[in-house]
Amino acid sequence: MTTRELYMTKKSEVHTPEEFLREFDDNTVIVFELAKERKPSDKYKLLSGIFEINPNALITEDCDLCVLNIQPTAHSKQILIINKDADKDMNEAVLSHIYSSGVVPSCYVSYREKQNGIKRCILQKFDYKTTVVKKMNLLVDYGNLLVTVRHLSQADHDAMKNSNSHVHEYELLKKHVPLLHFDGSIPLDEWKSKAKDKLSELLGLPYALCDPETEIEYEKEFDDFTEYRMRIQ
Repeated sequence: MTTRELYMTKKSEVHTPEEFLREFDDNTVIVFELAKERKPSDKYKLLSGIFEINPNALITEDCDLCVLNIQPTAHSKQILIINKDADKDMNEAVLSHIYSSGVVPSCYVSYREKQNGIKRCILQKFDYKTTVVKKMNLLVDYGNLLVTVRHLSQADHDAMKNSNSHVHEYELLKKHVPLLHFDGSIPLDEWKSKAKDKLSELLGLPYALCDPETEIEYEKEFDDFTEYRMRIQ
């Protein structure tokens, strides 16, 4: 079975959000996104390699991540791995595989400490080898998986022993009000105008028409696909 075939076979397996939620507390969890500068085959090699280390791993490529700092940041299309039923050696092997892939600059890793049972989360930056202690939770939001990450306080240490704080994390998210939330304080037409201008700014509108000047840099044949690299103005 080729790398892509293994990837597609495992990808076709159906795992519900509720299944991810059930396995979250008792297993090591890894969340990351791939570097933008990568080849299409890099993802197949990375994820199929994880399945080879642990066939029981649960993986989704469509998870949302919310980092709860002073200014919360949201990231979509994150890769979420629950290393189900893995021991210490298997967890280390998966992280080593992710690191050696060269296409993951950093990842969040959530694990339960053996000595006190507390579930911790570290931000592992593979280039600087630095870590920051945080708290990770997994929520199911309207059928979608949502991971939240925030700094860990002493109160968290006390509250987390033999418990989780999913409800607390959800309450924090509900308190965050978007800056362009319509609350009726200004006329609707004025709000529409402001929202339209901001959306156009974020989307880079209006787009300037130009010749894409497409240039194929190289073409490479593999067993089950053809890779093209092209440059577009």
